[in-house]
Amino acid sequence: MGQGDGQDESGGEGGSQAGSTGSRKLIDLRDCLTDSPRFRHRLADHEAEVVDLESKLEKVVTSCDRMVNNGQAYVEACRSFSSCVRELAGHFHNNSVVEQSLRRFYDTLAEVQSFHSILFDQAQRSVHSALRSFLTGELKKVKDMKKTFHKVSEELNSAVHRSAHAPKSKPQEAEELSSQLANIQTQFSHTAIDYGYHINAVSCHKGHHLLNHVSLTPITLNSSLCFECLTAVYHTGL
Repeated sequence: MGQGDGQDESGGEGGSQAGSTGSRKLIDLRDCLTDSPRFRHRLADHEAEVVDLESKLEKVVTSCDRMVNNGQAYVEACRSFSSCVRELAGHFHNNSVVEQSLRRFYDTLAEVQSFHSILFDQAQRSVHSALRSFLTGELKKVKDMKKTFHKVSEELNSAVHRSAHAPKSKPQEAEELSSQLANIQTQFSHTAIDYGYHINAVSCHKGHHLLNHVSLTPITLNSSLCFECLTAVYHTGL
């Protein structure tokens, strides 16, 4: 149900907030009230982005879960290997050079093992759990509102059609249809504004949300420690 093209593409709320998303222009909530073609076009673009975002987040969460499960097995194998190295060092108690080298190797392995334990733990809590929460929280809310919006939109189109074809010979019926149309138009406006607001919120906050749970985790903060540990292993000379 389009009622004009709304304001110029560079004007209005949508144009002024374009840079805040870092990608696509936001939905101008004033266009929601007129159900303008610009609103429908921009809404379709944002809906496609939400679908794409959900698909990619699901892949990240699934892959992270698999990495954590395999990583836990790796940590256990590393712990067993470290214990064997320590036992081997004990065999050379009469040869201090070999024993000390093996014990340094063991200590370095322990640091690497500790780092990986932190990595997998943080991947589970800061990445897997946080992204899963985002999927089942904000994105699910937008998906549910999408269903409601399109349902009300169809009801509005149907009400417009019925009102336009109301028999002039039955003024009471025509008045009832006109009243129903007004009620549905009000419902549509409220639903459209609510839907547009939540889509804008996801578009604005998705990048910040992901960075807060990925870039600032101990996984990245301890990356230098991991490099130092692996370098130490390489330089043990064994």
